[in-house]
Amino acid sequence: MLFAGEVGVDRVWRNFFSQTKAIGVELVHSGGLPREHLNKQLTTAMLGLPAVVVLRSLQVFTAVPNSAVQHLMYCKLLLLCF
Repeated sequence: MLFAGEVGVDRVWRNFFSQTKAIGVELVHSGGLPREHLNKQLTTAMLGLPAVVVLRSLQVFTAVPNSAVQHLMYCKLLLLCF
């Protein structure tokens, strides 16, 4: 049973995976993520892509400064640069 303002867990997971796919497509088209990393299911891409989704969510839903999120998104901690 959901209360007013609550969102079901299934919906959260669907939205997360939907955003992961959308951001993955965006990064491949922009050259930020090589397609072969996804085709080979490299660990760096499989871990880095969800990290980008989480960081972008932080950017939207918190008071984290854009500059801090941008720095994290493009540093090697996300593993997409390797």
